[in-house]
Amino acid sequence: MLAFPLRLTSCALACACVYLCARLICTRIGLLARPRQSFNVEDMLRDPTLSFLAFCGAGVVVSYAITPWLLAPCVVMAYVLSRRAPAMLDARHGRELRSACDEQVDVMADIVAMGVRSGLSFDAALDLYCTKFDNTLARHLRETRLEWESGLASRKEALATLSARVNSKAIRRFSETSLQAIHHGSPLADMLGRFSADIRQRRHTAIERQIAKAPVKLLIPTGTCILPAMLILVMGPVLLQFVQTGF
Repeated sequence: MLAFPLRLTSCALACACVYLCARLICTRIGLLARPRQSFNVEDMLRDPTLSFLAFCGAGVVVSYAITPWLLAPCVVMAYVLSRRAPAMLDARHGRELRSACDEQVDVMADIVAMGVRSGLSFDAALDLYCTKFDNTLARHLRETRLEWESGLASRKEALATLSARVNSKAIRRFSETSLQAIHHGSPLADMLGRFSADIRQRRHTAIERQIAKAPVKLLIPTGTCILPAMLILVMGPVLLQFVQTGF
């Protein structure tokens, strides 16, 4: 007698939960999309509530497809991922920023060296690169120059802040080389020329190292995907014949 009321109550509670979750999602999306009139996957992952609901939905689908016993671990994993997603996105953006800046350091050093050789000061040569190029490194250097030109920080402090923000060893070496040459009166153009040549040599070495590691990395998909398929293709007919004939 109590089975039907219990089922009806369970369905009502499930519908209420779905309604509240849908309303919460719409509200959060509206709040996030209001400043820029746009909403993407990264905005969802940065919001703990939306990311938790999205990961929970994926966990429910996986647990329903495999076994209901995975529902509790999937919910726990969804909570952990929703809290770790912003830090993971920041780390990815940091790597992309560092890579984009490292690709332009040698060109920037060559431009500054050419400007110094032609009679420009370090600031004027750096401004020449910032005005003639429009990339990630040029934009950050433009902001850094504005800091020390406006008196918010010294040249050393501004370049140190840029190195810490980008977290690039190449930019840190460029800052240290330039400041040391300016402070001691060393030939800045020659030091920057050697610096850019060393950066290119290091980049070529890193590329060659990655190329050398490629065959070793290919062994993993080869061993896990291709070899089992080849074994099934070769040994399949033999096993079928053995099952059918009995010997």
